[in-house]
Amino acid sequence: MSVERRQFLRRTLQAAAATQLGWVAACSGPQTDGAGGGASSAGYGKQGFRSTEWLGGVTLSPQQMRDMQAGPYILHARAGALNRVPAEKALLPHDPRGHVQTVELARAPDGTLYVNQNTLMCRSGDGGRNWEVSPRPENMVGTFQILNDGTFVAIKHAGEKDPSGILVWGSADQGRTWSQLSEIGNPAKCERRIPGTLARLPDDTLVVPVESRAHMIDPAYVHSSSDGGRTWSGPTGFNTETGFLGGHCYETMIAPMASGKLIAVIRYHGAVVPQWPLVDPARHAFYKTVFLADSDDGGKTWHRFRQLTNYHGQCHGYGVGLSDGTFMVAYDHRYPRDLSSGRAMISRDEGETWEDEVYYLYYGDGVSGFSQSLAQDDGSILTVGGISHELEGRRSWAGATGKSELWAIRWKPVPA
Repeated sequence: MSVERRQFLRRTLQAAAATQLGWVAACSGPQTDGAGGGASSAGYGKQGFRSTEWLGGVTLSPQQMRDMQAGPYILHARAGALNRVPAEKALLPHDPRGHVQTVELARAPDGTLYVNQNTLMCRSGDGGRNWEVSPRPENMVGTFQILNDGTFVAIKHAGEKDPSGILVWGSADQGRTWSQLSEIGNPAKCERRIPGTLARLPDDTLVVPVESRAHMIDPAYVHSSSDGGRTWSGPTGFNTETGFLGGHCYETMIAPMASGKLIAVIRYHGAVVPQWPLVDPARHAFYKTVFLADSDDGGKTWHRFRQLTNYHGQCHGYGVGLSDGTFMVAYDHRYPRDLSSGRAMISRDEGETWEDEVYYLYYGDGVSGFSQSLAQDDGSILTVGGISHELEGRRSWAGATGKSELWAIRWKPVPA
């Protein structure tokens, strides 16, 4: 192992050790050093920690979630009680090659909402209550945002001919036609790179996490652009502090908070260690759960890398910060497959502490997939999530392809 690789591994391990490890006393008050979610309590999980398998003290059946999916409500579990929360739901136009994990949501300056599916762009002018198909080239699949002047900016993997390449595209006509703006550089010289979810800050700064395949540690870096995607900052080499998010960080999105802080929501796959508990850890060698990290300088540096979910298979998350300091993270709960569902956790202090409660947002008989969300002006949240009723979708990607549904759900967190 080269000196550079040894330094990178040592720095990664030191960063992990410097965080507050475990889920101790997180609900008792604001934390100064580390991990969010859950409180230490005897009887909660095998390690003395609260399991996120069933937050709120309520266990649901598939039939309860099936009824919820068909009804004008979502479910909320807290303090041993399960309650219905009113919700408006709308089915998006069907994509004949769509999938439960293909959903990208953005809002234009005039309030129009757009959802990018596999072969369709969908548009809503009434806050997600009604949707229509919007023209889009078939190959413009991927994460995108809309700038204050109405320009669409999208980020795509360059394809198998260039597995490390990441291209940036722009559209001035609501996604009908596109032209290439730039390419995100690769100073770390990683062999394969995959863009995470593109975020837009209030001043039109664009921020995108990029996961890499390199040296068995798979570093993730954060790149930013202040000129509409034409040029990008990022790491200056493999072993660099600038833009470094962490090792084994995948499917990452970055959520801006009202305070200006950024929170990264990460699917983490590092090795299981006792400091970060996992439900039934002996069954799994690696995490497959949601972790968080904070940045106070626009994504240049990251700290407080910490665990949010601890049940194996709660692994793809998407966060939204509200103006009152509420931070919602929706995630897919995968296993067992008959309980696969879209769920959400709530923090009322921008991710410092997390309540022992959970929302059940959507459910498919076959599989429940990814979601993205936006904060609405009335204090509600719009979540667009994917489901499939095909049982074959549990076993293969093809089993849900073309047999998936995207649902738009307008809902409000209940008061504390």
